[in-house]
Amino acid sequence: MLAKTQAMQMAKQQWVRSGRKPEEFNPRGMFTGRELSHISLSNERKTLNKLISVCLGALVKYPQSLKDDQAILDQDDKDHKLSVNERNIIELRSGEKDVLNYMIEMSEKCLTLIEEGISVKDARNRSSLIDDANV
Repeated sequence: MLAKTQAMQMAKQQWVRSGRKPEEFNPRGMFTGRELSHISLSNERKTLNKLISVCLGALVKYPQSLKDDQAILDQDDKDHKLSVNERNIIELRSGEKDVLNYMIEMSEKCLTLIEEGISVKDARNRSSLIDDANV
């Protein structure tokens, strides 16, 4: 997902640099690899912000929060009122929310590293960032 978002952002930048209007950008069928420029910090910021935006947009479409789902599952552990299918749906839904929240959290951590100007080597040594994310 991140690689696709990066590629889309780079292609759009190339589109605009060539003098075309951003609103006319349509990436379908246009990727050949030759059209993509190198990745820059600016592009990384835009990609991470886009990823956060997409994940937040997906999260708000769920009628219940992750906390609500967990409460339903906890209650079902006690009273067993949900059918197997109902429970599986809630577990799947909460798993999707976990992934979206993880992507947001990691993108925010990456943005922090970029803004602080930390090298890749130093970032790898900052185990607290990885430990905090439960990786």
